Amino acid sequence: MQKLNIYGDNILECEEALRLITSALEMELVPVDGPLFTPLFQLRQNGSAEYEIKLFPGYDRWEYD
Repeated sequence: MQKLNIYGDNILECEEALRLITSALEMELVPVDGPLFTPLFQLRQNGSAEYEIKLFPGYDRWEYD
């Protein structure tokens, strides 16, 4: 299973990137238990987890918009 991180300015931006990846790969998106400030998901195909994706919303961490 490959692990990927998505960094963004806010959670909505991270979730939109995740939605686009899920749609492009045509896989099932499954939330995984984890911390609320860095949500964790798996992309599954035929019941097998292919990717684990963690979202890192920035909330004022970046110097520019």
